[in-house]
Amino acid sequence: MEQDGGLVSVSTEFATSGYMRVLGFAPSRGRWFDEAEDLADGRPVAVITHKMWRDRLGSGPNVIGTTVRIGGSLITVIGVGPIEFNGGAGPAVMDMWLSISALRPTGSFAAQSLERRQDHPFLVRARLLPGVSVEQAQVAMTRLGDELAATYPVINEGRRIHLARHRLAHYEDGAVLHPSSESRMNRIAVTVTFLALVATSPAMSQDIARLESQTAVIRVERGATAPLVIWAFDAAGRPTDGALRVSGPRRGLAVDGTSVRGLVVGEYEIVVTSVPADGAAPVTLRIPVHVDWPAITEVRIETDGDRLYEGARVPHGVAASHRDGSRRQFIEVSWDSSDEDIATVDAFGNVRAVGTGTVTISASVEGVRGEMTHTVVPSPVASMSLVGGLQQVRTGDVQSFTVTAFDEGGSAVDDAPISWSFIYQPDDSIKAPAGPAQILEGRMVADVPGVYTAIASTTGASAEYSFRVVPRDVIRKIEIVGHGSEARIFTTDFWIWEGLDGRDYALTGSKYGDGISMVWDVTDPANIFKTDSIPVDARSTNDMKVSPDGRYGVISREGASSRRNGLVILDLAEPAHPRIASTFESHGVTGGVHNMFATNDYLFSLANGDKYVIIDVRDLDNPKYVSEYNHPDSRVHDVFVHDGLAYSAEWETGVVVVDVGNGKWGGSIENPQLVTVFPTTTGSTHAIFPYYQESTGRFLLIVGDERVQRRGLAWEGTGPDHRQQYDPITGKGGYPRATSGYTQIFDFTDPTNPVQLARYEASEYGTHNMWVEDDVLYQAYYEGGVRMVDISGDLMGNLYTQGREMAVFKAHDPVGYIPNAPGVWSVMPWKGNIFFSDINSGMWAVKMVPTDRPIS
Repeated sequence: MEQDGGLVSVSTEFATSGYMRVLGFAPSRGRWFDEAEDLADGRPVAVITHKMWRDRLGSGPNVIGTTVRIGGSLITVIGVGPIEFNGGAGPAVMDMWLSISALRPTGSFAAQSLERRQDHPFLVRARLLPGVSVEQAQVAMTRLGDELAATYPVINEGRRIHLARHRLAHYEDGAVLHPSSESRMNRIAVTVTFLALVATSPAMSQDIARLESQTAVIRVERGATAPLVIWAFDAAGRPTDGALRVSGPRRGLAVDGTSVRGLVVGEYEIVVTSVPADGAAPVTLRIPVHVDWPAITEVRIETDGDRLYEGARVPHGVAASHRDGSRRQFIEVSWDSSDEDIATVDAFGNVRAVGTGTVTISASVEGVRGEMTHTVVPSPVASMSLVGGLQQVRTGDVQSFTVTAFDEGGSAVDDAPISWSFIYQPDDSIKAPAGPAQILEGRMVADVPGVYTAIASTTGASAEYSFRVVPRDVIRKIEIVGHGSEARIFTTDFWIWEGLDGRDYALTGSKYGDGISMVWDVTDPANIFKTDSIPVDARSTNDMKVSPDGRYGVISREGASSRRNGLVILDLAEPAHPRIASTFESHGVTGGVHNMFATNDYLFSLANGDKYVIIDVRDLDNPKYVSEYNHPDSRVHDVFVHDGLAYSAEWETGVVVVDVGNGKWGGSIENPQLVTVFPTTTGSTHAIFPYYQESTGRFLLIVGDERVQRRGLAWEGTGPDHRQQYDPITGKGGYPRATSGYTQIFDFTDPTNPVQLARYEASEYGTHNMWVEDDVLYQAYYEGGVRMVDISGDLMGNLYTQGREMAVFKAHDPVGYIPNAPGVWSVMPWKGNIFFSDINSGMWAVKMVPTDRPIS
């Protein structure tokens, strides 16, 4: 190990996530390894022994999160071992334990053994259960060894599993042990040297009859970690071991089996379930978890300008921060003014100057106070001018105004506080409209027709501009061109490409379809037909992608029977009948691939929702790992690559932008570098589509939600089993989806300052995937159908209420998987037609009828 510029010798042992649990210990600080770190491509981490922490590191309180360099690689320290135990294999005393994922980074010779069944250099510690002798355990292990020899005779014949008793005496000198610790040390005195497989024999196991949590209710602050300790007991009340399955809501908690990390404030539940043998009923324990806000440490008052003129009203806001710099949302603020004869402040932070002089405005949140001092002077403003805008615009068109305040001498007053408002005169066709328009900092958009007057005002002066708003008139008729029916399975994502033979094809995936993906010929959209099917080992093939050059395709896999998911790479030299060229099943993708993005040379693949890996696919038969990006404390759902930047949709985290070859931020395909992170307003960030808008010169990010539920809304849906066909015996199933969520549009022209411009929200439904082409947003809106939206020009407000919708089509198919239940998954414009995949009815092609088409 490198230390202080030199090399020092340390004793290390590679261990799995179950090691300390089997021994009956827990780290004294931090945590032990989790299952993800049992994989060769997991994050390399270390737990240092208590002895090393005390003797070499001076019991430093901040050791967790530091790194050590071993074999040239940096390894992150995640824990300090128990005070009772510093031992390793045999008589050795360890300095640290390394995760299995650290084998390759540290250059261990044993790394190759992870992929070689014929290798046998593994030492396994086990613990005898009460009432089981070493002799009984040896009989069970001998039987297991015989079974392995029969199954794999070439590499296992003549080998046996040998049990040997060892005394675990490597505990800290002077440690104060629990009265039962010595008996516990006696119980953990079995080591097993065997092949590479751990199994529990019936002779050694006791059924779990009861589970208990050390803490009945877990309370943890957001961003902090609390221990998770579970005890198992048999029917006689004796402690016992057994496999446990621990789960929790990933959006609120990070649960690794030994600890709980709070991610989002709220109330949650961890479910612990035993995994019994022989199909017995499992035992379940539910543990409530409350994630609370950390304490507020700073309150800062914010406003657009420090100058306050007599008679003016200026809004003030509050930023309340925690110790780590994160900001609290939805705060309750108490406002106060030091002198109400000079300025008053209401419950919402609006400060009105009623006199002149110096005044301090204060805001308090949970006992923490922030202040801002103003010097109020008479207003010098004598007149104002308001310029910009057109006399007539359409609904949804954004008017931009420029206002200038002048003093009596005609000089501009640059720091005059400006208030914006408008007056509305309804069109003859409009009765009692609600919220007809909005105006913000000189930008104004109207949702309904009529005459509007924009007003800018400050103390002593105002200016206004009137204009007419007419209907947008962009509605287009839709006609059905063709339908490739599929009612046997759920159809998921699709991708269209022009094959090397000059014809057009589409790949479609399936959900709960036993790993079937379809190839369609869509050259004639009026005659869509299947050319082939591609079966793979998966429950769902969620995503399909094809390289821009049409050279290769790729199928994502989830729910494989082998539990090794990953990618299936297709050679599209014969596009109607793709050849499976290879699979990619390493670096975390075996946990499941939900989405991907394909370039000509590289493939970006999600890995179990935790990260995305980058794969070199120039040789289709031999794909190679290049690099990866894993944003901390974040779950990723989708990634889109444009101009060397990878845009990933990461749920509550929002949008994460990484340089993967653009170079401006120092990144490359081999060395991804973070550019920026920004949240969305909903916290349900699901998909991203980058788009350059020629009419404004802006670079836009179209960011969509996914919420397959409507909890708390007036319409919550018919039932939860929308994936099941109707069952006449139970009377259940056959329900359409009930979703929510919307699409947000950001101006990303300046990556350091993303600005949310607008949204598209049809509140009765929920968004899924999208596409943008020629200033038209093609939005897959689940049960809301496929929807085409005009996004030309400047954007502001909710596009749904502004008449920007051009066309809507809902695929009501009477013979669908669930009949007459539209569920649009994805949409893609292609050569003048609009193709989309519908969950319940397959592939569709529709077309927007040109507006100049004569009526027949």
